[in-house]
Amino acid sequence: MPGKIPKVNIQKKFRDKIDAYLEQARIGKIHLYFFDPCHCVHNNVNGYEWQKKGRAGTKLVKANSGRQRLNVVGALNAIKKEPHVFLTEANCNQELICMYLESLREQHSDQKKKIVLILDNAPYNHSHSVKKTAKRLNIKLVFLPAYCPNLNLIERLWKFLKKKTKTNNYCETFEDFQNGILYFFENLEMFRNELDSLLVPNFEIILAS
Repeated sequence: MPGKIPKVNIQKKFRDKIDAYLEQARIGKIHLYFFDPCHCVHNNVNGYEWQKKGRAGTKLVKANSGRQRLNVVGALNAIKKEPHVFLTEANCNQELICMYLESLREQHSDQKKKIVLILDNAPYNHSHSVKKTAKRLNIKLVFLPAYCPNLNLIERLWKFLKKKTKTNNYCETFEDFQNGILYFFENLEMFRNELDSLLVPNFEIILAS
C-alpha cells in the first residue's frame, strides 16, 4: 500500500536501532529475535515452470479448498539464524502470544539476560496481557514502524518456507500439508547454505511511490 509506507528517515532511524541491537547481541549482552506469525493456508501456490519452446498449452494444477489454515508462530534468532516456532490451528490472539513468550524464555537458561523481540503492530501484540507477560519474562518488545515488513528479518524465512512447501506443491490432505511444514523445520540444515545468505540482516529501505 504505497501511500502508507513510512518516510525514508523513519525507516533509516529504525534500521539504525536494529544495528545497535545486533551489535549488543553479537557480543552476548542480549538475545535478539525477530517475531511474526506466519499463516499457511492449505493450498498450493502456482509458480513458474519451464516448457519446451513452441509447445504452449494449458496445464491443469490441482488445488484445495483453502479453508484450513496452519499458523506458525515463530521468532528468528538474528545471530544464530535459527527459528523457535510452534504450529497451531488456533487463531492468533493475546493468549497465544503470551504462551509463545513463555516458550521462548524457556529456551534460555540465562534468565537475567534480556531478550529483545522485534515485532509488528498487530493489535494482540499491543495488548496489556502481552506487555505484562513480556515485562515479567525480561523480554523487551520493540515495535516496527507501521507497514515495514522490509525491516523484519523473519519475513524472509516465511517467504522461503512457502516457496519450499507450497509453490507448485499439491497436498491432498491437511495432514500431508502439516507434515510438510513440520518436515521443513525438522530438516532446516538441508537449507543451511540458502538460509545463511538469505537471512543476512541487511535491510532495504522502501521508497513510497
